[in-house]
Amino acid sequence: MFPFEEKSVDKQVKIRTFKSSTDNEELIWHRDVEDRSVRVLQGEGWYFQREDELPVKLNPGDVHAIKKCTWHRIIRKRVCSNL
Repeated sequence: MFPFEEKSVDKQVKIRTFKSSTDNEELIWHRDVEDRSVRVLQGEGWYFQREDELPVKLNPGDVHAIKKCTWHRIIRKRVCSNL
């Protein structure tokens, strides 16, 4: 089971929705079998990380090109409400 819901818009465009309650343990390092372009539509507190790089914050409108067979993951940063 994947940590997201996916909806196909057409043959090449899919929208993946990650819930804010998703545990980081579910967001594993992985590689894709083909090149992919990812556009951030909405959300707060999410980061994208490539292998051997620091995570970068995902902002609405950002586009990330991911080459096939490269390790990457997304991370959800929790915000402490008592700080």
